Amino acid sequence: MQPFTHINDEGRARMVDVTAKPATARLAVARASVWMQPETLAAIRQGAIAKGDVLAVAQVAGVMGAKQTGQWIPMCHPLPITGVDLHFRLDDELARIEIEAQVQVLGPTGVEMEALTAVTAAALTIYDMAKAIDRGMTIGPAYLVRKEGGKSGVYQHVRAHVTRIAGGDDGLGALLLRAGEVVQLLPAGAQAAVGTPAAWLDRAPAPGTSLSNGPLCLEVIADGRAEVRHAGVLRPGDSLTT
Repeated sequence: MQPFTHINDEGRARMVDVTAKPATARLAVARASVWMQPETLAAIRQGAIAKGDVLAVAQVAGVMGAKQTGQWIPMCHPLPITGVDLHFRLDDELARIEIEAQVQVLGPTGVEMEALTAVTAAALTIYDMAKAIDRGMTIGPAYLVRKEGGKSGVYQHVRAHVTRIAGGDDGLGALLLRAGEVVQLLPAGAQAAVGTPAAWLDRAPAPGTSLSNGPLCLEVIADGRAEVRHAGVLRPGDSLTT
């Protein structure tokens, strides 16, 4: 068993010593979503929120959050970040705003936490800016999409929110994700196409069927689409159960 890197000889938490590690180019990308009423999303899009330009303020909050991560997360190293960029995608179909942050640094340790802090700070700011008209907004999940650099190299996370089911002649199809990503929806034991994430079902989903995988729950509706009931994630090779 590997020793705990964040525990000292007295069994107490410590910040890892990276003095001897070389400074290398590192990058991290993270995403988070804010779920809201359609009317709230429309008001944000139209600039009709009383507090002002929601996304402009959230953009600044995300940049500030990335820069302050070392002060907020106890064992994070203060890093000389070389770049922070945030993008917002307004999703009318699911009534949510998806936030993506990319953080870069030339340093001895990665910026995963900085990217996650950036999207979280931006999401909290969106809530604060629009809470007067929608206190039921929901934040999450926030997750690391990609990291580059360092000893472990490239890491790519393919989990995503399910948005719909595209039907096939046999009642099976594919779970279509954001940005054209596809997760195959296959009968148990079927062979998945190489390079495409897949989920296996015991039987074809009929209209009205509820599919779930951990926190993810969606209901198949009559026109071949699936309505998300509870937000969650789908990983390659996961099974959805009814």
